Amino acid sequence: MKLLALHYFCTVVQEGSISKAAEKLFITQQSLSGYLARLEAEYNCSFFERQPRLRLTLNGERFFVFAQNVLRENDALKNSLDHKHAERIRLPVSISANYEQQLMPAISAEFKKRHPKVLLSIRNITRNLQQSMLQKMEIYCAIEAVGQKYAKIRSEKLMDNDVYVIIPNLFLSAHPSLLQLHELPLNQLADLPWILPSWNSILRAQINNYCLQKGISLNIVMESSNPNASFEYCAQNIGCCLLPRLTLYNFVVHTSGPLQCRYFPLDTSNEVIKNNPINLMYRTDIKLPAYAVDFIATAKQVCHAAERQITDLLHSRQAC
Repeated sequence: MKLLALHYFCTVVQEGSISKAAEKLFITQQSLSGYLARLEAEYNCSFFERQPRLRLTLNGERFFVFAQNVLRENDALKNSLDHKHAERIRLPVSISANYEQQLMPAISAEFKKRHPKVLLSIRNITRNLQQSMLQKMEIYCAIEAVGQKYAKIRSEKLMDNDVYVIIPNLFLSAHPSLLQLHELPLNQLADLPWILPSWNSILRAQINNYCLQKGISLNIVMESSNPNASFEYCAQNIGCCLLPRLTLYNFVVHTSGPLQCRYFPLDTSNEVIKNNPINLMYRTDIKLPAYAVDFIATAKQVCHAAERQITDLLHSRQAC
């Protein structure tokens, strides 16, 4: 019997449903059912009646009280132990500098509530170096937009980060038909002035390839390697720009007044200009420490909640 299994058991009881508990715990229903089955096998009795709805048996009620007491005692013991002279536990993780400001404060705050003694060591490293450091266990997990798969490294999507077209309101007043579209095809906007990323960026390379395929030439009025500046230039009616969803959200959430631009998802039929989703990567062939597993679960929970918040905010601000 493991403490994790007791935690899972109590969550199922509290949620009253295996599917709801699995969603809250960020594991599959099959995995959660496996934990419950092993617990019942270990004690040679049934803890649940599953028809017509999930409810505890008499043995299950007794085990629920036992499990709660064990988890409570475990928390009390952890809080009472003297850690003053113990070596600080360090959790090395990596996240792209593009997402650290938007994601890590919420992830780290939630994680520190659960593991106040664990020292988070956050690093900004390149994608290739991330793979090497994960293989050597120099970091336990990495958050990055990665398209390819690596051996023995699991990659789970945390959130989408699609590309959006940002158009100043002044330009839309001259092209009102664009307001009727949900998604914008870039080849129909070539004559508008554009602020593009610098030549050494992945997004700029994708834009160049798209223009070659379509046989078009964009009206480029400015180049900027700083997406923060690109949005501001757009708001000043200098030109349109393309931004990843998370970057766009960062501007919208910090803009209190009326937005001077409108944003549209790029045409989904566009297979050239696209942004990889933000993924969480970690090793699957070795057993990670419990606090590292909890960090992974925390990152999933925070990012999934953030994605819903991003969707709601972008929709509500666009409707204003």
